[in-house]
Amino acid sequence: MGRSFWDLNLGGLGDVPAAEAGIELSEITRRFIPRERTNVNYLNPIQNTMGMKYPFLPGSDYFTNFKTGDPFTKVAEGELRLPGVTYERLNPARRDYTSPVTQLDILGDVAPYSREFRSLDRTLNMGALEPSERVEVERIRGQVSETTKRNTFSPYKYRGKSAEELDTTAGIASMLRMGEYLAHRDTFINTKFFPTRTAQEDWERRNVYGSTFPEWQRPIESFIKPIYNKSTQRDPIASGLILAGVGAMFGKTTATRAVGSTIGLTTGLAYSAVQNTREAITGDRFIPKARKKQLALEEYTDILSYVKNRSLASQAAESGDMASAAQFSQAAKRTMYGADIYGGSIDTLSLAVPKRKREHFRSMIQEQDPEERERILSTAPRLERRIYQAAWGMKVEERPDLVEYFSRHELPDLGWEGWHPNTNMDHVKVKIGQSMGINMSQMGYYPQQLREANLTNPSYPGFSKREDPRMVAARLRMIMSRNGMSGNVYPVSNGSGTSSINISSGVV
Repeated sequence: MGRSFWDLNLGGLGDVPAAEAGIELSEITRRFIPRERTNVNYLNPIQNTMGMKYPFLPGSDYFTNFKTGDPFTKVAEGELRLPGVTYERLNPARRDYTSPVTQLDILGDVAPYSREFRSLDRTLNMGALEPSERVEVERIRGQVSETTKRNTFSPYKYRGKSAEELDTTAGIASMLRMGEYLAHRDTFINTKFFPTRTAQEDWERRNVYGSTFPEWQRPIESFIKPIYNKSTQRDPIASGLILAGVGAMFGKTTATRAVGSTIGLTTGLAYSAVQNTREAITGDRFIPKARKKQLALEEYTDILSYVKNRSLASQAAESGDMASAAQFSQAAKRTMYGADIYGGSIDTLSLAVPKRKREHFRSMIQEQDPEERERILSTAPRLERRIYQAAWGMKVEERPDLVEYFSRHELPDLGWEGWHPNTNMDHVKVKIGQSMGINMSQMGYYPQQLREANLTNPSYPGFSKREDPRMVAARLRMIMSRNGMSGNVYPVSNGSGTSSINISSGVV
């Protein structure tokens, strides 16, 4: 009964306001039938008959495993959406579960992000369908597109354009520019009711200065720090006034509100002034320290993935398995370090950037506004910047030298389990991030992904572990050898009391 009630997702439906007090029918029901606790994991590894009868449903490789336990409880109103008597009565034309259209309909509803759905969708593009089936497939795709669409970005249309360019009068042009300026402001009203943002604005507010996933259990990290971080992107006066209003909300009496307002005003003004001055001197935009650690982690695991797949490609080629060699080579190109930044398509290049940024990346790389491009480059990590610079015809930064890079970060030896092709590098990233004290939910990882990484518990290298250049050289020689490269690795003194590593090699 409880599941049936909560699956209806009624919210406040049925609440009747009275003169003195509200008669809240659904609230009373919610008190007597509470929602299941989200912090309790229910495990049922017993294989069910649905997974055997309908093998097209996702299993353990998806967020929701429909092949174990009670599948109808895995999604809201599962009896209506999964194969069975109720689904057939609601969809009389969908009783043939061997039909790819029926499978696409079910998967698009309950598992639109699954590998099974993507594979079936591609197969239907190549297969011969009846006209009526083609219409139905397009309808299903349209529904999936609407339900999975996360963000709709709105580029600037009027900023920086004259009345002649807009083909209107000067007064109307000014009104259009002002209206667009107000629509793109980062205020509570805009966020709540008019979320008009470019891809870069949305990325900054959610993943640079704001909180990606605000958590009430972490009020300082999720709410207080983001307010101050965002204040660095405003002038000191505006920042002080905004934080004065926030500070006043923490007081109950006039005196406490005045104290909170004063603290907010002074700290907001000072923090914004300091960071703006620093930006003016260095020319670099302020990025919170926690976000810098996240970017450094993504760069490290990206380079590790590149080295791993290049090595696996060479081993496969030596053994005569050219199909696997090509697969690993493609995987190496799907890293920011190994991406073909001059010849790759936007879709191919988007596979190289972290998953959490792909939707923004596709919009950012097509940006035409010079001011917006400058902002994109100002918060992007260096490997990602190279992709934008190549696409926009700019001078491209050099890739970091691997030898120099691994002299400052640990390069695992050949016995590391992470070099094995079956080791999930996302799990390795999670473990490294946790050891660095990073809240991985702020990098777009869901709780079930974190639990999976902790269950597999792969060994991981130390991010900031400094290596003896001679040890780095020895490991690189072994990796070079396994990649079919001849040559030598040797340390060279640079006269400043430290060492760097140079590689002289010939590619076979």
